[in-house]
Amino acid sequence: MFGKVVRHQIVQLLEARALGRDGVEQAGEGGGEQGQVYMRATDGTPAVRLGAGSGGSLSADRKWVASTNADGTAIELFPTGPGQSQQLACKGMNCYFPAFFPDGKRIAFLGVEAGRGPKIFVTGADAMNPRAISPEGVAFTTVFAVSPDGKSIAALGVDAKPAIFPVDGGPPRTIPGTEVLDIPMRWTPDGGSVYISRADGPRTVLSKVDVSTGRRTTVREVTASDPAGVQGILRVYPTPDARGYAYSYVRVLSTLFEVEGVR
Repeated sequence: MFGKVVRHQIVQLLEARALGRDGVEQAGEGGGEQGQVYMRATDGTPAVRLGAGSGGSLSADRKWVASTNADGTAIELFPTGPGQSQQLACKGMNCYFPAFFPDGKRIAFLGVEAGRGPKIFVTGADAMNPRAISPEGVAFTTVFAVSPDGKSIAALGVDAKPAIFPVDGGPPRTIPGTEVLDIPMRWTPDGGSVYISRADGPRTVLSKVDVSTGRRTTVREVTASDPAGVQGILRVYPTPDARGYAYSYVRVLSTLFEVEGVR
């Protein structure tokens, strides 16, 4: 006779987060409880560990990587070369997914205050002085696409649809031609369109959407190069010209069943 059966999944999470042109965040089994942030060039040279945490973005001058610690109580800035890391304490809130502005002087992040819904905040990169630029309750998105001029951020809004949030104040506006859970990944260099990543079963479609007209064109469809155990591609991170890309996926390598109360 069998008693309670508990099903455990042993999951290996492989995530290549968009840290400019190179970089990787290792989590799950490989990253341990704290997670690890690495820099790795695309030429195949070995990765360089920067520190523990969850990687967010690379500054435009490639001198700093913005990350958060494991519990989201601080934004960590890791130098990519010689130098000391810096920490911005997230006072009164938890911080997630920091993204540098093009000028490197500001950072956008998702902030969650106690008892409140998530908001998008902007702070200086040298001191924590957060200012909310979104209404409460925006989707818990992992990507903040800062426009090339630093005046707007594209992200999922309170209805989980892509929206543009003015940095200097004002209501957000929905991006035409987009749907729920279309994730804005980055702007085109001219600031006229955004790249949208949308999961569709075993594949993910990367599209370019004109933010004024809503005209949508497919850039590429991505599937895992080794599909064994892959539960679907989470999102695709394009380079500015979309000629290169990285993608994230979850791979379930095995399933362990633990049986209790066997007699």
